[in-house]
Amino acid sequence: MMTPDHFKTALLEEMRVCILPFWMYKASDQQHGGYWGSIKNNGFVDKQADKGGILHARLLWAFSKAYQTFGHQSYADHASRTWWFMRNQLTDETNLELYWSSLQGKHFANHEDWLITQAYYLFALSAFGHIDPAAKSHCQVVFKHLLPAIHESSSQPGDVAELWRGYLHLLEALDSYLQLYPADTQANVAMTHLLERAAGLLDELTAEDIEQLNWGRVGATSWLLQEFAERYASDDLRPVLVNLSQELQGRVQQQMIMTPAQGIALNLADENRYGWVQAEALASAWFDWQAAPCEKKWQGLIGHWQFIFQHISDRQYGEWKLQADGETAPNLSDSSNLEKVGFWKCPYHNFRACLTVYNALSKSNKQEQ
Repeated sequence: MMTPDHFKTALLEEMRVCILPFWMYKASDQQHGGYWGSIKNNGFVDKQADKGGILHARLLWAFSKAYQTFGHQSYADHASRTWWFMRNQLTDETNLELYWSSLQGKHFANHEDWLITQAYYLFALSAFGHIDPAAKSHCQVVFKHLLPAIHESSSQPGDVAELWRGYLHLLEALDSYLQLYPADTQANVAMTHLLERAAGLLDELTAEDIEQLNWGRVGATSWLLQEFAERYASDDLRPVLVNLSQELQGRVQQQMIMTPAQGIALNLADENRYGWVQAEALASAWFDWQAAPCEKKWQGLIGHWQFIFQHISDRQYGEWKLQADGETAPNLSDSSNLEKVGFWKCPYHNFRACLTVYNALSKSNKQEQ
């Protein structure tokens, strides 16, 4: 069985050998800037594909966090080139709002898409602000521009299935911003309002709600909510949110137990083992084990990691596949045409999950020394 030290080494290699180099050397458009909008598993690059705003925001966040964690200048350089492209091709002259894409510009299908795109913008720019003084200053302007929409969203009527996708991304954005400006009163108030609303929405989560949200979002919520609660919630609200998080972690583990070492499906309607869903389940399993360590949970965590390593991580060509193939996907006859790079397919869920667990293991090692 893999030890914590071996697991930490495996996560480090996954990030620095498999995931990040793919984007630095295979997915970057050296002629026009930014990153290609579509690359298939077989390596085909669609040079005409639209370049998404969310794709580039996620990349800006990933390279910024990579530089903060590992300190290698190449990561800061790629974060800077990503920001240059976003500033010149994915925003207008004010740089206040992120476009949906380079071809569609400000044309969003609906308000939710606009809100989530702007949340990603603040999320990513705040991470970049730790390494770029001008970006740090601009973050405050972007936050103040987005604040009315955050307030409006936090009081919007609806149930968890309708609201949670947007809420989760707003919480991520505020968390990233508050790590840059922890004393910002307006941001702290907005975070408190969203966390209070989250407690009410998630308190009576049904099986039907989970089916609509899918196991990827439930997995992400199960560990992110705990982190947000521990950083920002009041003494009264914190235990409520932590209990909700741990209950969701337990539900994710039940899904993993039902198909041990075979990943988890998106939901009942879609049984594919998508990489992003496995990434969020990995982080959830880590937090579940950390709350009450035992051999059974550790075996489940490592078994899930080995499934990712064998069926989703592409050590030959880099990055993670969109979904597992081979014997885990009997209905998939040919995976070569699936996207490895796409509008949403980028190093966000996978890199974040690996980085989160890696940092927790590093912190644990320091405490033991």
